[in-house]
Amino acid sequence: MRGLPEKFTKYGQQFEQLCRTSDAAIYLRHINGRQKSYEVVVVRVADKKPEKVNGAIQFVTCEPYECYPSSEKWGTCGWTYSSEEAARAKFDLLNNPAFRLPAPPLYPIKVPVQRTALQRTAPFAPRVSRPPT
Repeated sequence: MRGLPEKFTKYGQQFEQLCRTSDAAIYLRHINGRQKSYEVVVVRVADKKPEKVNGAIQFVTCEPYECYPSSEKWGTCGWTYSSEEAARAKFDLLNNPAFRLPAPPLYPIKVPVQRTALQRTAPFAPRVSRPPT
């Protein structure tokens, strides 16, 4: 299984793995050694990857691999800290056997929002006609 990389560059920023367990990892995020921040991520395993088929994106089954959380999962599976101490505290919490996060879905299905009866009513009260005076 392909694991998370120890070093990579994304969005013009460099990421270096500082420490890692089977459940979580800490990455140092910086731009040429400046503007440092620390990212704590939950290590997730995916077995599908997006592919474009006939103009539509579909998820195709592949060999399992570890993946970095997406932007939509930030705050649930990934956190950014300005100090290493705060990042290590979160990392220790994630690796504490007494603390367990529920496994987040990797591929959420977006369901269209159903309008309720209250939302279907007119936003304003109907006009009442008054007799001429």
